Amino acid sequence: MSVDDAVIQNILDEEVIMYCDKENPTQVYVEYVNNKGAVVFESIDSPYFRAFLGHRYREETGTREKPEIREELDIRTEELIWSGENKVTIHKRVAGNLKNTVVYFLANDQWSSVIVRPDGWKIGRLKNVKFIRQASDEAQVLPQEGGDLLKLMRPYVNMNDDDYLLFILTLVQYFIRTSSHFATILSSGKGTGKSTLSKIIRSLVDPSKAGVSTPPQNEEALIVNLSNNYFVCYDNTAPLSEKVSNLLCASITGSRTTKRILYTTNDQAILNLHNIIVLNGISIVPAKSDLAERSLLFKLKKIKSSDRATDSSIWENFKRDKPLILGAIFTTLSKAMTVYATLERPEKLHRLADANLEMICIGQALGLTTEKVQDLITENNKNLQSEYAQGNMLVEVVMNYLSNAKKIDDTASVVYTELRDSIVGDRRFFPSAPNALSMKLNEERDALAQAGIRLHRYKKSDHNYILLEKIPKSQMTKAQKSSISKEKSEFSLES
Repeated sequence: MSVDDAVIQNILDEEVIMYCDKENPTQVYVEYVNNKGAVVFESIDSPYFRAFLGHRYREETGTREKPEIREELDIRTEELIWSGENKVTIHKRVAGNLKNTVVYFLANDQWSSVIVRPDGWKIGRLKNVKFIRQASDEAQVLPQEGGDLLKLMRPYVNMNDDDYLLFILTLVQYFIRTSSHFATILSSGKGTGKSTLSKIIRSLVDPSKAGVSTPPQNEEALIVNLSNNYFVCYDNTAPLSEKVSNLLCASITGSRTTKRILYTTNDQAILNLHNIIVLNGISIVPAKSDLAERSLLFKLKKIKSSDRATDSSIWENFKRDKPLILGAIFTTLSKAMTVYATLERPEKLHRLADANLEMICIGQALGLTTEKVQDLITENNKNLQSEYAQGNMLVEVVMNYLSNAKKIDDTASVVYTELRDSIVGDRRFFPSAPNALSMKLNEERDALAQAGIRLHRYKKSDHNYILLEKIPKSQMTKAQKSSISKEKSEFSLES
């Protein structure tokens, strides 16, 4: 072994710890002290790590030579992967939950984090929680104590009072990582401040050089974007394709996919899709019922010309308030942890049950009752389903058909033919076969109910039957009546 090799080996032995990604064990990372005295965690291929090794080598040898480090790193990488040791979970921006600890990575030069526990929060670092700082990450400002969250955020959120409260619950829950999160949909007309609010959310939750962007319509590009980011914020969103909706839906609750590492190999990397999603645009209620059920819809109010502020003044005020807003968010999370430890679980929860429970805890930390939080979520979901039903072409076909009849009750084949033949114009959206129609109607059960239509599928004499009937007005909920009253079409659904 040469003296040069011995120097590099000694630096690696004494000053560097190597880890494998638990999800992708062939991906290796290093931990070392950088030139600013911070303990950093980076890919073994990071140019900063190579610069560190070169600099330390020249310090130890007193030369101006560039050391040969590739071979030694390759050997150590192979041995680590083969041993299966030192596997860690790698986090992006946020780790933890209300059960014990939430850690928020500030992505600054000190590599520090906000550590939130039931007894409060502090700036520090947990050795066993590894964050990766990506090239697009921007450092977050240091939070400050003493702010009132509901008062501080109000000037930047142009919504009615109930939507505002639900928005705040959603925002704070975005700082919890292990559970799923409702997608935030800001759907309003021009001049309501959608883009500005989207940028504010981005700045608070996950500041990034990428900012907000339009969603990739290419499926592979969207997968890469989702896998590389904890938080995605899409601006001026056009109606989403079915593939994009399906991907966003999967990423809300958590999904995995694979991707070839190199075109010249058959090796695959596992990509984790588990994201916070914010969409804004005009009339962008999701075209897929699964995505609609996992979303919260917020409609911003038109800003009067007399109340409109310049962008520079908005961002100047926000820059002033941001440290206090963040501090108030972490204080709220700390209080919510105390609530979580003793919370009595409600009988009914949304299908995103963990998010629902966490929002109840956050609500109580802000002085809201469990009943108030549940009412806010339920009412928002009803409004979104109403909007979804009004824009759902299959639901419209059923409503149009039942405008002249109270019900249709027959085999799936007959119902398929009757509904298909009632369509005037383009039929390409209509399911391709009776069994496909039956499954699609079942997917749209909630949207049909919101439109005042009851669906029942059953078997008789080895045949599949479908019953579609108008719900008597006396049995309708207020939301169903409201949805029907908003219909612009010329037919009536009243019994």
